[in-house]
Amino acid sequence: MIKNFVSRVLLYLLLFSQSAIIANAQDSVEQILKPLEAWAKEYPSEKVYVHIDKPYYMAGDTIWFKTYTVVGAYHQLSSLSGAVYVDLISSTDSVVSSLKLPLIAGMAKGNISLPVELKAGNYRLRAYTQWMRNTDSDYFYDRILYIGAISPYGIQTQATLQFDETEEKKINGMHIRFLDGEGRPLVDKSIEYFIRTEAELLSQRKGKTDEEGRLMVPLSERSLRDSITAFIVSEIRLDKEKVTTSIFPINLQYDRADVQFFPESGDLVAGVPNRIAFKAVSVNGLGVEIKGEVLDENQQILTTFNSVHAGMGQFMFTPESGKQYKAQVVFQDGSTKQLSLPKVKTSGYVLSVYSQAATDTVLLRIMCSNDRLKQPISIVAQADGEVFYATDLSPNRPLNNLYVPLTQGVSGIVQFTLFSQGQALNERIAFIERGDNLNISLTNLKDSYKPRSEQNFNLSVLDNEGLPVSGNFSLAVTDESQVPVKEEQETTILSQLLLQSNLRGYIEQPNYYFTNITDEKRDHLDLLLMTQGYRRFIWSDLLADKLKKPIYPPEKMVSSISGKLLTLQGKPVVNGKITLLSVAANITLETITDTEGVFVFDSLFLADNIKFTIQGRSEKGSDKVELVLEGIPSLGVTYNKNTADLSLNINQQLDTYFSSTKKHDDALAKVGLESRLIKLNEVIVNAKTAKSLPRSYNLNGPGRADQIISASELGTCPTLRACLEGRLRGVVFRTEQTSIGPVTFPTSTRGGKMQVIIDGRILDLHSDGDLQDLVGIFEQNLIDPTQILSLEVLRSPSLTNIYGGGAATGVILINTKGWSPTERTDYSTKLYAPKGFTSTREFYSPKYGVSERADILADQRSTVYWSPVVSVNKEGKASVSYFNTGNEGKYRIVIEGIGANGQLARGVFHYQIAK
Repeated sequence: MIKNFVSRVLLYLLLFSQSAIIANAQDSVEQILKPLEAWAKEYPSEKVYVHIDKPYYMAGDTIWFKTYTVVGAYHQLSSLSGAVYVDLISSTDSVVSSLKLPLIAGMAKGNISLPVELKAGNYRLRAYTQWMRNTDSDYFYDRILYIGAISPYGIQTQATLQFDETEEKKINGMHIRFLDGEGRPLVDKSIEYFIRTEAELLSQRKGKTDEEGRLMVPLSERSLRDSITAFIVSEIRLDKEKVTTSIFPINLQYDRADVQFFPESGDLVAGVPNRIAFKAVSVNGLGVEIKGEVLDENQQILTTFNSVHAGMGQFMFTPESGKQYKAQVVFQDGSTKQLSLPKVKTSGYVLSVYSQAATDTVLLRIMCSNDRLKQPISIVAQADGEVFYATDLSPNRPLNNLYVPLTQGVSGIVQFTLFSQGQALNERIAFIERGDNLNISLTNLKDSYKPRSEQNFNLSVLDNEGLPVSGNFSLAVTDESQVPVKEEQETTILSQLLLQSNLRGYIEQPNYYFTNITDEKRDHLDLLLMTQGYRRFIWSDLLADKLKKPIYPPEKMVSSISGKLLTLQGKPVVNGKITLLSVAANITLETITDTEGVFVFDSLFLADNIKFTIQGRSEKGSDKVELVLEGIPSLGVTYNKNTADLSLNINQQLDTYFSSTKKHDDALAKVGLESRLIKLNEVIVNAKTAKSLPRSYNLNGPGRADQIISASELGTCPTLRACLEGRLRGVVFRTEQTSIGPVTFPTSTRGGKMQVIIDGRILDLHSDGDLQDLVGIFEQNLIDPTQILSLEVLRSPSLTNIYGGGAATGVILINTKGWSPTERTDYSTKLYAPKGFTSTREFYSPKYGVSERADILADQRSTVYWSPVVSVNKEGKASVSYFNTGNEGKYRIVIEGIGANGQLARGVFHYQIAK
């Protein structure tokens, strides 16, 4: 057990050090704290958590949610940002839904309606503020969300990855089995499949199912390990009219199991006892069990090790100067691999951290090589720029004990850093558990209730001293018989705000560390922190004042529309008149440009789908001017750090919920109510009458592209470039000097300008006239965005070859309602549809006894009750009331929220419904 291991280590270190004497050093810690304090003020850390009503969904459901946005180390509800963005991203990296919600006291509520025609898949739910875009997307709220779907034709699929017979066992294909609604194999059916990455089509093939309904999709024609968002799209044709599509992720993060070693606080130092953590992951990124031995240059065994949780473990040994060490690793299947340990440094420090649960003291062990004795160092303990401890000292022994009082702060990750001569040499993060989470209890909650009974209970919230706490909470009640939950795999307010929002990379089963906490789980959490990336800034940049300035300012609840008015020669128009008009919203505003031609309309509360006409005139009323709008580009699809959670077989993964949804659908159909299947069939009928990508000029055929941007995605940006920048995969916009002046070209990330084609006309990048059109299209709204039907991006050679050698670096096709170069847009007027706040719905909590059909409909709820606003008063009390469904089973109540002083709270309760 790790606990026993740590006890032996502490005893060993104590004997090694004999005593721990620390002398005072020259004062240098102030040189660290001043820039750190300035950083905390200039770059306050916002974090977002989204409480959703259940852990997974079916197409046709509604995702009900509440967002909590906090700032700083004390989790105070943020007043920094006035808007939060919540996106649902598909398995194929397209944004299915994007919401902008007003933050009121750091909180927002919303919902996402999932269309019945939505494909089953691994979706992502992502949330962030504009201010958070100044940091890495690793710190966003971003999770995999499984969404199942009922096939209109009852088709079921089962997929398994296939491995070769070599020692490395590399993935070489995927078996996909196709079954009908009764579970019988679909034999000799034509299948067309596409292998894609997030940016390009890798291959397109056809095949037929065998006698077991299986199709083998080979993956050996190209290594897919360059992209962890590769996927297979299959289309099975049942007859001339019936075609159904399925999507399967190919999660290939590593060629084979990967093992990494992490010396505590950074380095292996000769002659110093070193604690080394390790992490082993399989090809899909999940932890895998290993064991092994540490060998010296003579292949002598120095120590052994084995993983204890999620592929993680640790061992200890004292390296010698000038020697190299290797680890002989044995995997579960008996295969072995020899890996080099990090190089041994002859000089340096080792910083060890030992925290004790629910105490305010942390033991630091500072060990150093002999040449570092009596040299001045500094120790700083901080979180999000909030300093909890700082001191200067000079170690006068190779091993020194320092008991650090952490009387301030709340539970969470604290970063300990050792500085020498103004440089950060060692870092160690540790989880400090203070026992300060709020305690939620329910009174009047019985163990069992009758079907369709009215439910009434009271909420009580106390702090760890038993005192009442007011705060803001949200509550979800689900029928766990329909929606079973593995609590350790959930993302919760505790796992997100205390752990996931602070660490880079994937965390397996994040809530494991906050469910039924034991000393063993605390040890496992410490291993996680020794092996996980953590850094919101680089100390050398911070101390040298070289941190990048924020690009995205905090967004307020009220918005501004700004820009410049220029002459047609590009000079500022002073005292120009700007008119902002929205007929639908009954808005007419006017302003005057300043000496730089700049104008601003401030304090606008923008509702959903609002559209403006903005007109500019010179001081004398001339329209021979150009109106240039400014704006923040929308965020494209960011890197998915949670690909290890991808599931090949979504409907099987959600088997219980999938089956209950079909059962409830049948019950609705029997009484003449509209079921998901009826709605889906209506969608299919309507889709057959609609044309896909009308007026597409794609020579490969409409929609045969690596990426498609629809018209609906182009209406919320001041220019076409602003809409596309960051959204087009594998495309960046670069400005070059040309014969007509600076021109911004869409450029492939592989290098080279991309070919731009408008309604079938290829723009000649060597023609002055076409270069002017290029500038006008992307920068000046030469084409009204409302006139663009779609935009197709071609990057794959199989798609660009048809356009000849000039398209080798890619093609951008702009399909419009009809445009020609002679149709010049009036530069003095712009149509602008900024992204306003999304309108939301209230959860409907039904009452029984209105009608039989209404009662049957109310019985189909898997989310029995959802309340995003549970206000707990200063006495720590709140009341809740709703009706249970008519279904027997186990029901689950989840309550989450934040107290008035930033304390976090989560409570899970159960009761039964029985006749």
